[in-house]
Amino acid sequence: MISGLRGSLTKIDVIDNYIWLDVNGIIYEIIIPQYLISQIESLINKDEIFIYTYYHVSERNPSPILVGFLTETERNFFKKFLSVPGFGPVKAVRLLSIPIEEIIILIENKDSEGLIQLQGIGLQIANTIIAKLNGKLIDLIPDDYQSNAINKKNIDPIWNDAVDALISLDFNKKESENVINKIRKSNPDAKDLESILRMALESRF
Repeated sequence: MISGLRGSLTKIDVIDNYIWLDVNGIIYEIIIPQYLISQIESLINKDEIFIYTYYHVSERNPSPILVGFLTETERNFFKKFLSVPGFGPVKAVRLLSIPIEEIIILIENKDSEGLIQLQGIGLQIANTIIAKLNGKLIDLIPDDYQSNAINKKNIDPIWNDAVDALISLDFNKKESENVINKIRKSNPDAKDLESILRMALESRF
């Protein structure tokens, strides 16, 4: 099992999402999730980087596959993501077009509509992902993401109504959730939708 590699970047393919990593003269080709490509590009001038890896080989696919991540949390999520029926490592990594923290929050909130923004995910597959992984990923969410995530099951509906109202005004969904969550923290007793929206608009987000 290859759990990680330390070496220098020699190539980044932003079309097919893979890198070449030179480890003591041996070049490893590593598939990278799309959402990590820009972060990987920022490391191109470093003498050495470390990539957490998931190694896969099977009788049906005898050619070894290496999938790479920048954190151990991302790697641990990927291993759990592979438990979804029908997901092999190549297919699974191609689906990861947004950060895994955001995917985890969508799964924990049972947001199937949000999951279909992933490349190649339809509503049926989104529901399968939720059924398989909901409740099993919460420990992988960093504290800063967890505090910014609005769990619709556990808060007053007025805050979700406020998010929906901002979205109806053509604001981005993620930005709407973030600004309403900040207002909820600073004004937890607010109960009037109009005043909440006024605070949101005055925040100039």
